[in-house]
Amino acid sequence: SWTNSTTGALLGSGATLSLNPALVSPSDVIECSASASDADGESVNANSSVTIENTLPILSTVVVTPNSGITTSETLTCTASASDADGDTPVVTYTWTNDTTGDTLSTSSSLTLTATTATPTDSITCTATATDATGATTSDDASVSVENTDPTLSGLSITPNSNITTSETLTCAVSASDADGDTP
Repeated sequence: SWTNSTTGALLGSGATLSLNPALVSPSDVIECSASASDADGESVNANSSVTIENTLPILSTVVVTPNSGITTSETLTCTASASDADGDTPVVTYTWTNDTTGDTLSTSSSLTLTATTATPTDSITCTATATDATGATTSDDASVSVENTDPTLSGLSITPNSNITTSETLTCAVSASDADGDTP
């Protein structure tokens, strides 16, 4: 007979036992008991047991969106889902890092970049970690590259701007800015 020694449940009486998460959990001890008797009334009993091991959670593909056209003011979102053959539902957590600087940027599923957290050509990575009920983990990651943003000009003006003669001195004024934090 088959018994889950951890829960005390009788699991079956045949020579084989098919396991599933409804019958057993990681760390459960499963015992097989056998007995034999002969024609003279003599009998013998034997027991053997095994411990159910935990299986690691399975993490689906990690996806960062958007995955192109990333600027230093972009909001990124990381998604992943996890399953576990043991029947529990793993918890997925996220960690964002700037691989270029080595800085950890966030532990949320989304991240808004700024000119102080990322610069053009930086590689930004989201690491998703699935943790099951026993604390076992599986991780995977996805990365995107920060692209350069063109500088912008505003307020271009020439003074004076009317009644200009051939002996005037003209002044051209303009303001320039760059969302990347550069000084144009």
